[in-house]
Amino acid sequence: MPTAPSWMPITDAPVELRDVQTYVSIHFYHSGSADTTDYSVGFRDTLSLVGDHDTWISQINALLANVIDGSDFDYGGQPWSDFGHATARFLEDGALLVQRDPVDGIVATAEGGAGMRICMHENVWRQLGFDPQLQGTSDLPLTEETQCRFEQLDSGQHINGPDAVDTEVPGEGYWSLRAETVALEVDGVVSPYFFLGDDNYGQPRYFRPINSGNPLILRGPLSTPQIVRLPFDQGYLESDPTVQWSTAEVNNNAVDRARYFAIKGQRATGTPTGPGQVATDPNGQVLELDDIEAKDYAVAVKASWLASTYGTVGRTRGGPR
Repeated sequence: MPTAPSWMPITDAPVELRDVQTYVSIHFYHSGSADTTDYSVGFRDTLSLVGDHDTWISQINALLANVIDGSDFDYGGQPWSDFGHATARFLEDGALLVQRDPVDGIVATAEGGAGMRICMHENVWRQLGFDPQLQGTSDLPLTEETQCRFEQLDSGQHINGPDAVDTEVPGEGYWSLRAETVALEVDGVVSPYFFLGDDNYGQPRYFRPINSGNPLILRGPLSTPQIVRLPFDQGYLESDPTVQWSTAEVNNNAVDRARYFAIKGQRATGTPTGPGQVATDPNGQVLELDDIEAKDYAVAVKASWLASTYGTVGRTRGGPR
């Protein structure tokens, strides 16, 4: 008896990066002096070539922790953690948290802010759930946690000042995120000066991805096979005998079942025509970048999979596919 249609979440299978896309650069700074650079690192070959949301968050957080406490750095004057126990880390849902303690527990005075600039390849940002073009803004103040000060970088560009070490952008497709403790609605940035609210009054400041959790990003063209992961183990999927499965393989195992599925989610309207400058709608009308919005979207796809003896989805290394 056919099963009733239902929606289920799906996630990306591990993504494979190219060698030039595995680098991470982190620059820390704080309020209080003309030279605000704390211990930082240039572009480090940090990420595994094959990884996913959880793997890369773990690898990035390990580097963050070592630089923050001063156990690993390329340049800078002092550990970032010396400034009000400043800290930063990516959470399980992909959000970036930055925080510094209020001095002596006082939250009603201007105690100074802590900031960081982290640079990674666009494929990594998207795997964490961020959309640098859609979320990026230069307008201040920031009013929502999904608003991010993203900047697209050029290959070979030197960043973070003349004293920074190994900060030449290794290739195309890199974006930097400037994340500071400045509270929402406060029109300011971390600078040598002290302003009320630039420490977010000692509370965590979150920079959230537009796609939370473990997102699936459809990579075009859709005619190119893309492997995805199901959120359950050994689930049963009913195949359609009238649909021919593809010639694709999953971990060197030929697929042997197929059917059509509907996938729903969101997509950014408009296609950027330059480096983060403008976009066009489907009619060719030029849009300002701020006019790009996430719209509900659905598409029908043919999915093929490897079945076990009992018709459940076969399990391969890394989970059912």
